[in-house]
Amino acid sequence: MTVEMECYVKVDEALSAEEEMHSELGGGIRQTMQMVQDLARCPAAGRESGVAACRARFTAHQQLFKELEVRGSGTLPNRKRDGQVEGHRRALRELSSALNAAGDALGREERRELMEDRSKEVCFKTHKGRLAKGNTELREALVQLRDTEEVSIGIMQELDRNRESILTIDSHTDRASASLSRSSSLIRQMRFQDVRCRVLVAFLGTLLTAGATVLVLLATGIL
Repeated sequence: MTVEMECYVKVDEALSAEEEMHSELGGGIRQTMQMVQDLARCPAAGRESGVAACRARFTAHQQLFKELEVRGSGTLPNRKRDGQVEGHRRALRELSSALNAAGDALGREERRELMEDRSKEVCFKTHKGRLAKGNTELREALVQLRDTEEVSIGIMQELDRNRESILTIDSHTDRASASLSRSSSLIRQMRFQDVRCRVLVAFLGTLLTAGATVLVLLATGIL
């Protein structure tokens, strides 16, 4: 094989290798872009690792792109190759923008979760404070209730003693009323006896007066 043929073979091999690199880079960029787009549907817990993996793939794409640029800079101008390189450059810019947007979205999500966690913590502390205040007020109410119960028991005991005193006074009143009734009956009987005595005395006085008058008349010879 002549030197010229060997050169042609090497050029074909180089072009084939370059085509494979272009194909690998284009496919890799498209796959990475799809992964970035899928991150929006991933749970927040796995999104951070997904963004890190996409950034690592993007770095590998950049290195492969630089290698293709170096390979193309030492050859004659080729419209197809230059178009492929420019397409890779635009795809890498789009992928970079998508990665930055995904990173920003992840940052916003993390900040939002952090704010929610802080809000939940503040809410928990507020509810805990309210609960503690409610427990304190409940304990104070229980103390007041016990004091009120003791006062109520004392009042009930005092009422029982007053009731016994009232019942005792009532029994005394009944006995006094019975005594008063007996006294009134005796007074009526005494008054009746007094009237009878007075009538009898008056009758006897009248008889004595009449007898004396008769005796005087007899003594004077009138009768």
